[in-house]
Amino acid sequence: MFSKLTFALLSAFVQLGLALNQGDLTVSLQAIESSVKSVGDIILTAVISNPTENDVRVLRAHNVLDTSATQSFDITSSDGTMVPFAGIKPTIDLSNESAYVIIPAGQSVAVNHSIGSFYDFSSFATGTSFSFAPRTTFQLGYDDTPIVADAAPVEVKVNEDLSFTPFFASPGASLSTPTCSDGGKLGVITDSLRYARSLAGGAATDITSSAPNGPHFQTYFGGNSNSDIWYNLDRIAGDLVGNRGIYCAIDYADSRDGCNNNPSWIAYTVINGADNPIYVCELFFQAGSTPNICNTHTYDDTMSSNGGIILHELSHAVDGTDDVIYGCSASATLSPADKKRNADNYRCLGLNVYLDWNCIHGPL
Repeated sequence: MFSKLTFALLSAFVQLGLALNQGDLTVSLQAIESSVKSVGDIILTAVISNPTENDVRVLRAHNVLDTSATQSFDITSSDGTMVPFAGIKPTIDLSNESAYVIIPAGQSVAVNHSIGSFYDFSSFATGTSFSFAPRTTFQLGYDDTPIVADAAPVEVKVNEDLSFTPFFASPGASLSTPTCSDGGKLGVITDSLRYARSLAGGAATDITSSAPNGPHFQTYFGGNSNSDIWYNLDRIAGDLVGNRGIYCAIDYADSRDGCNNNPSWIAYTVINGADNPIYVCELFFQAGSTPNICNTHTYDDTMSSNGGIILHELSHAVDGTDDVIYGCSASATLSPADKKRNADNYRCLGLNVYLDWNCIHGPL
């Protein structure tokens, strides 16, 4: 289902006279055709250039370097209406080298995007023009300040066919019900779901009862309304948006291929506007248990807690969060608006509260 990411290296000129710092990147975007018959004909080419004298290694998830089904663009119609995203939102293992791309010094990487299957244009009228704004935040690692490149959007007019055929077919299931053919793995998912709900509930209680303006909240959600964040966490704890399954990806050909072709994926949520199912890859079963953070006293790593991973994915499925950045140290540096919409901020708050309270008073 997924093709492995391939890149074409292009020669690029270093612009003389510019005081560029190591790590600076530039992004340009071009539509192969500015007017097309159907959304399936939309092809965009992004060129990411490194004009410095040093190679730059960046995460390729959730930006224009990623040609998988993650969100590489924000698309709006001519009247400013957002086109719904209908792809996937994965949790990434940032220690897995396959998650990164090296852009050589003085060179560029060109990436082609065909995106008709990952966005739902069906509610718009034929003849509508759409603006495609590339996502250009490039994370270097857990604790490094990401590179945010400027890039101009491009417009494409779709003249006839705006129909939507989902790229992902949901097996169909009830409210967040773990499903797996392997009994042992089913037990791990079930336990992780229990911890995810408990982590969200504990964090919700902490910011309303124990420490409504305390350091936990300020670190991961400072500048936001306390009640807004409580509401999002409470929805996760209660799992209040139904018709969802949590599946072993290995049980289905499409999801198995997705995980195999993207070995840094731990788990992912399919955004389909209905049940938003969650799939866990084989890497998920290598993650630490939630009580183990009482021994390690660390939770920055996305692999530190399988309960934290499910909490991250439930925030996508229930609250519609995004993946702005990964890792707790990096998540704490975001703007208030990005903190509210970033899935890892919810994971990090839940694990921070768990570490401070449950590792002292005993496991949940």
